[in-house]
Amino acid sequence: NPARYFDMGDHFGQVAEGMNADLVLLRANPLKDLSNLRDPRGVMIRGQWIDAEQIGATLREIEDRYARD
Repeated sequence: NPARYFDMGDHFGQVAEGMNADLVLLRANPLKDLSNLRDPRGVMIRGQWIDAEQIGATLREIEDRYARD
């Protein structure tokens, strides 16, 4: 566990209340098929949940912005 190695186990390295974590929730196991990484249900970034709809909207906005440039 990297958090223990860096002596930060009190803040990182667990999925628990009060811990700092960035997570990706997938619909299926990426170890069975790496393409499952392309279909996230959402992500948790610094305690803020971003669902698949928000991810899609952000990606479309980025795509539109680059298409104009």
